[in-house]
Amino acid sequence: MAVSRPRTLLAAFALALGLALAETARADAPAPVVVAEDEPALLAKAAYLSDRNALMTVLATWGTVNVVAGSGVLATATDDFARGFGIQAISWGAVNAIIAGISLAQSPSIAREREPEREWLRRRRFMRDAFWVNFALDVAYVTAGSIMWAAAMSRDPASRDRMVGGTGAGIAVQGAALFVFDALGALLSDSTLP
Repeated sequence: MAVSRPRTLLAAFALALGLALAETARADAPAPVVVAEDEPALLAKAAYLSDRNALMTVLATWGTVNVVAGSGVLATATDDFARGFGIQAISWGAVNAIIAGISLAQSPSIAREREPEREWLRRRRFMRDAFWVNFALDVAYVTAGSIMWAAAMSRDPASRDRMVGGTGAGIAVQGAALFVFDALGALLSDSTLP
C-alpha cells in the first residue's frame, strides 16, 4: 500500500511547522529585561525559562524524529503492523513537535514579562504538576496500547488484526517515551523549588 499524498504532505507540514516555530523562538529570544525586577525574581524567571525551553527542545526533537522515522516506516511498510506503527509515530510526533514549537515560540514574550518571584515559582509548580498529570496519562497510554497490541496479536493467525496490533505497539512505545520525558520534566521542575 503506497503512502497517500495528503498524509505525506500533512506529516511534512507538521514537521516544518514544529521546526520553524522552534527556530523562531531561538532566533528571537531577547536578553532578559533587568529593569524593575529584583534579583530573586530574575533568578526564578531565568530558571523557569531555562528548564521550560530545554524540555520543549527535547520534545520538539523527539517529535521531529518520530515524524521522520514514522514516515520512513510508513513509506516502506509491507504489512499492516508496520503501517499502524508508522501512523502512530507520525501522529504523536506531529502533535509533540507542534506543542513544543508553540511553547518555544512563546518564550520571548514570557522573557519580557516582569513578575515577582512568587509568580515564577507558581508557574514552575504548575509546570511540575502538569508533567505529573501527563506522567499518569502516559501510564494509561502504555497500558491501553499494550492491551491493544496483545489482544490483536494473540488471536489465531488467520484472524489477527495486524493494523490494530501495530497501532497498539505504536501507542505503547510513544507512551513509554513520554513516561520517561514527563517524569524527568516533573523532577527537574521540582528540583529547584524552595
